[in-house]
Amino acid sequence: WRARRRGAEADERALTAVVAWFGVLFLVFSAMPPKRDLYLLPIYPAAALVCARVVARAERGELRLARGWGVASGAVWGLLGFVGLATFVALLWLGAPRLSGETTEFEKAAAFATAHPTGIVLSFLALLAGGVTALLAFARSQHARGFDALGLATCAALALATVLVVPAIDPLKSARLLAEELAARPEQPSAIPCVGVQPEGYRFYGRVPAVTEELEPALVREGPQFLALVTAKHWNTLSETQRARFRVLGGRSVGSRDVLVLGAAAATDDRR
Repeated sequence: WRARRRGAEADERALTAVVAWFGVLFLVFSAMPPKRDLYLLPIYPAAALVCARVVARAERGELRLARGWGVASGAVWGLLGFVGLATFVALLWLGAPRLSGETTEFEKAAAFATAHPTGIVLSFLALLAGGVTALLAFARSQHARGFDALGLATCAALALATVLVVPAIDPLKSARLLAEELAARPEQPSAIPCVGVQPEGYRFYGRVPAVTEELEPALVREGPQFLALVTAKHWNTLSETQRARFRVLGGRSVGSRDVLVLGAAAATDDRR
């Protein structure tokens, strides 16, 4: 608004419009919890444009930056790398998760860190090295070098994470592995009830007859061929009498949930 009032140049007015776009979307969609992350996606290009403009002007000497801002930026990047590495080391002490109940998020993170250390360590090392380099550069008023260090560190960390970490995360978020294990089992039920679990992913990946259904009717219908998918959270809510009718055949962490594969207990098989 101030830029328009004083008749600023066209590029400055355009930048003002971008900032206004960012502000309006941020305020409106931040107040809407459902799908907030999705609705806020359009503000990222606007933020990138503003940051790029500030960096370019600072490197050309058109914008004076206080030394403290640059030093703080380098310190933040370095701190992210240091905290990430420290967290990684701490997670290694927790060991692998157990599926004898509902595993904690810390146990899941520890198992992942233990299985895929290279990408995690290299990504945080890139942030740490870039942060330290940028901090020293800004402390000497070498703004261009400091911005380059921050940019290169960020790009290196994201590239390493994309190549080495993200491919390992995808199977953990997907139902593919558990669906394939389910399809390979010898039992051939006409339907596999899912309690607390969305059946669509298992039908897609494993071509198994997963449906939303309660356990008891399916157990009576299927007998020894019974299979079911339940969350560990739901399993823990069942009484001892109810649990006695089933046995846990296996399970996996799928996304944020521990999913158990249930079969018919031996006593149920005998009654059939």
